[in-house]
Amino acid sequence: MRENTQGIQRFIFYGSGFYRHFTDTIWLPLISWKPPSSTSRLIIFFVIILFGALISTRLLDTTVTSIAGNSPEKSILTTTKTHSYPHKIDEIPKKPRKKIEIPLNCSLGNLRRTCPADYYPSKFHPEDPDSSSTPSTCPDYFRWIYEDLRPWRDTGITREIVESANRTANFRLVIVNGRAYVETFQKSFQSRDVFTLWGILQLLRRYPGKVPDLELMFDCVDWPVIRTKSYRGPNAPAPPPLFRYCGDDATLDIVFPDWSFWGWPEINIKPWGALLEELKEGNKRTKWMDREPYAYWKGNPTVAETRMDLLKCNVSDKEDWGARVYAQDWIRESQQGYKQSDLASQCIHRYKIYIEGSAWSVSEKYILACDSVSLIVKPRYYDFFTRSLMPVHHYWPIRDDDKCRSLKFAVKWGNSHKQKSIAGNSPEKSILTTTKTHSYPHKIDEIPKKPRKKIEIPLNCSLGNLRRTCPADYYPSKFHPEDPDSSSTPSTCPDYFRWIYEDLRPWRDTGITREIVESANRTANFRLVIVNGRAYVETFQKSFQSRDVFTLWGILQLLRRYPGKVPDLELMFDCVDWPVIRTKSYRGPNAPAPPPLFRYCGDDATLDIVFPDWSFWGWPEINIKPWGALLEELKEGNKRTKWMDREPYAYWKGNPTVAETRMDLLKCNVSDKEDWGARVYAQFWKGGFINLDQFRSSVDLGTSRVAKSPSLIDPHTSGLRK
Repeated sequence: MRENTQGIQRFIFYGSGFYRHFTDTIWLPLISWKPPSSTSRLIIFFVIILFGALISTRLLDTTVTSIAGNSPEKSILTTTKTHSYPHKIDEIPKKPRKKIEIPLNCSLGNLRRTCPADYYPSKFHPEDPDSSSTPSTCPDYFRWIYEDLRPWRDTGITREIVESANRTANFRLVIVNGRAYVETFQKSFQSRDVFTLWGILQLLRRYPGKVPDLELMFDCVDWPVIRTKSYRGPNAPAPPPLFRYCGDDATLDIVFPDWSFWGWPEINIKPWGALLEELKEGNKRTKWMDREPYAYWKGNPTVAETRMDLLKCNVSDKEDWGARVYAQDWIRESQQGYKQSDLASQCIHRYKIYIEGSAWSVSEKYILACDSVSLIVKPRYYDFFTRSLMPVHHYWPIRDDDKCRSLKFAVKWGNSHKQKSIAGNSPEKSILTTTKTHSYPHKIDEIPKKPRKKIEIPLNCSLGNLRRTCPADYYPSKFHPEDPDSSSTPSTCPDYFRWIYEDLRPWRDTGITREIVESANRTANFRLVIVNGRAYVETFQKSFQSRDVFTLWGILQLLRRYPGKVPDLELMFDCVDWPVIRTKSYRGPNAPAPPPLFRYCGDDATLDIVFPDWSFWGWPEINIKPWGALLEELKEGNKRTKWMDREPYAYWKGNPTVAETRMDLLKCNVSDKEDWGARVYAQFWKGGFINLDQFRSSVDLGTSRVAKSPSLIDPHTSGLRK
């Protein structure tokens, strides 16, 4: 059965030749980033942490990990000047890195052969003696190691659990005292197993004494097989810890760098370090503005239906979707000396398409290595680094169910906004390209000492009566930066800003017309119009409490803080909690455009556009201050009690009556029979209409301590509110 699978895979890989009539052309890159500059170093660090985490999963629960996880540096909303530490170019070490040569001379042709006695060094010699050139932190995608190992956090990994993974594994790897031992169950397709093991041998030679003893099973086939649903439930067994090259959201396979990082001789692909240098040179040959203004893809379409569908997006007599798509015939290519598949010569289009095959594709890193705009068709699978790719930042997402129109829009937009497209391809957005820029020193004494000037914006108009006109001098006429010292201002938007583009995707093709805007007023609380930097509001219905007032107050602060920077606009805003614009109501070729309705939250089944909630500017009804002032108080509160001295429990306090899931949480409180490690309290806000005694009699709160005041109810809807 396995042989048949590999035979099919071989056939699929080379293709049937049916699509050879497509003319071969070029290979283009995807967008904004450049991959691994130093194979061994990047991959090696990845593997070290991966192996260490596998053997020591218990560390996930340690106190040290818990404290590290609470560091202020991991905050998203807390913006401080630490984000702006200068990166001094002239502090990069000038001494070139010494290259470590590791000969391919053992355990590859015959896996039972013993390596020479002097093959494994006995001591660790850093790659570069200059420690300042070594990154002080791991790459962002390293954090996924912990996520991949989460299924064994509570059970650990026993001998029995490891053995359960050998059903589909190609080989077992054992490392003891820095030496590798391999048991081969079945030969992999081509030389995948050989080059995977070759990478591990490089790891052991490069970091002697640093790789812990371990044992693992490795499957070299593309698609993941450990189904999550088979290991759910309180009595389910622990899943087999099986390593492979990719995974998806429905499986638990542990991802590992693919073999091609160390070479793929069957199709003439060099190891990543050497190939990356060639790709860099290839990028220099043609500037982005001088490249072909099309989206390019070349590969084997027969391996997946989604690739066959991509062929329909090729240029024809009837339609030009802005794509140039070519079928790759590897058999003919090998016969002709791989002249048409040189990766370093394929960075000549402005846009490059990545699309999965039977699973994930190794081509993704080569596409991303070109500094063309990467157009990634919505993927199902991930490898060890791709979960950290961010749409719009690292690539432009393409719809899987409407590829041609999605590609056409991306190409048209990019060609119409050339400077923004070029900016999107900057090397700084690389994930895999490890260079010394990652180790720019962060000098504490270089933080600007000048305190940021606070802008006071009086709450003096358009709040008590939204139809009242603001004073003539309320809106400044010019923009004055908050802090003249530009070094204290972050040069890029926060990471979560990228979701703005995702929220606006439903109107990408239709635009937003007057009719579409009006369709959103059915549930809206107010309409906001901004013209020439001034705000005008039409109120349809009063919101609960002062949500609308403080939302508008935040918008007024925006206009005062950035005069002349906010464009003219019109929008509808709904101040109720739950989203209402259902995605399923606006699907299909003949479906209308959805109403563009703003609110405070959304979910995966709706299209409401999210906006910061009112409480950022204050919530007087329950005595909550604006975020800026409150954040400072929270920082001071954090200093009062160190983490080690805090109560060793999980704490929650709130109104449990608003949701069934909160009622369910009450069951987790400590009782005479069980201590779940949680301390849960019911909060009833003053001024509501619930009878506390009736609530107690209808709900078993266990030992939950209840505040004295009743819960708050919305008098307009007779519904419970938080």
